[in-house]
Amino acid sequence: MDVRRVPKLRIEFAKDGQSITITDAAGDEHSIPCRLNDNLAAEYRIALRETLNQVKNLLRKQDLTAEDASLALDILNHKGLSLVWQIFGDQREQIVRIFQGCLPTWRSAEEPLVITAAAELSRFIPFDFLPLFELAEWTITDDLATLEAAARRFPGFSAIIRREFPNISVSQDLVLQNDPKLPVRCFVYRGLRGVDAEISFFKRNENYIDVDGPWPIGKLPGREFSKAMADYLQYADQRFDGETRTPIDQIQHFICHCEIDEMVSSNSVLRLSDGNDVTISDLQAAFALPTNKQRPPAGPLIFLNACGTSIINPMAVTSFPRFFLEENHNRGFIGTETNVPDNFAAEFSQCFYRGLLNGLTLGQAIHDAKWRMLRERKNPLGILYTVYADPDLHVGRIVEAAL
Repeated sequence: MDVRRVPKLRIEFAKDGQSITITDAAGDEHSIPCRLNDNLAAEYRIALRETLNQVKNLLRKQDLTAEDASLALDILNHKGLSLVWQIFGDQREQIVRIFQGCLPTWRSAEEPLVITAAAELSRFIPFDFLPLFELAEWTITDDLATLEAAARRFPGFSAIIRREFPNISVSQDLVLQNDPKLPVRCFVYRGLRGVDAEISFFKRNENYIDVDGPWPIGKLPGREFSKAMADYLQYADQRFDGETRTPIDQIQHFICHCEIDEMVSSNSVLRLSDGNDVTISDLQAAFALPTNKQRPPAGPLIFLNACGTSIINPMAVTSFPRFFLEENHNRGFIGTETNVPDNFAAEFSQCFYRGLLNGLTLGQAIHDAKWRMLRERKNPLGILYTVYADPDLHVGRIVEAAL
């Protein structure tokens, strides 16, 4: 099955942060001055932190309305306009013309624009949140159709984004092996409200998903835990019980707390059940130990569903993507720009796995989950999910059943 589609728009970020080059649908190149050096890119991420928290605080109740979603996106749009001005200044309208020209039907298009963004990992800013299809004040509405049309001004709702990293080599194998089942390894923090829902989903669909875990069970001494975790990350061909796994893990799914250290990225920590914590530094120390074991050539896709009280600083959010892609050689990473409420995270991941197993590509499944959560739950927080992987990843065997 050939699922690769030709991107309609490509953005390349200059190393000095002084310009971007956009190649449009016709193949024409546009060199556009901008302000995106390292210090400014970090400042823009910090500016997003308070905004994203304000958005989440408006969306914590269970029965949301279209007006609730509209009020939240109004805050995001306002900050996005500010950032567009800071980054592009007088070039901002040219950017919008290019985006609209690549997707003239952006207000109603069900088929998303495919954007390739090429830059060093530290250079990426979350332009998913910038209103690059329309620079306009937001109109508060309680009408879902009006809300949907307005939300499409954000690439996070109107595009599938392929991120390319010139300094990181990522596996080009686009097939997630799922014959007879999709092998998923599950790491958890059991105190989260959404854990049971996600685990129940995996077990309900045991005919199609081979879930290993959840793990850990019980408290392990610090270094024993970090070594065990490092082994499970590196050797995707071994189950938690030590038995050989064939096919190997295709996805390693985390339902946990995550704290990112903005000063020293290697001190960023994953918090799992029973007080089992591990930092990137702990994993690096375990990786450094000599071994004769042969690991699979490419690691699984990582889905880090950081929930609840996770502390994710937008300035340092690339800590875990960098570790998994560059150091552990995983084939991709899905995460969020900040923590998300437990129940939302659980429902979003189930929407994603349904779409993936039913034949959508990775990019399509994430895009579809965003829209399902907006339409069915009136919740736009799906825009927070960012993919550092080839969006054309797909399962080898499509599951026809409803999951």
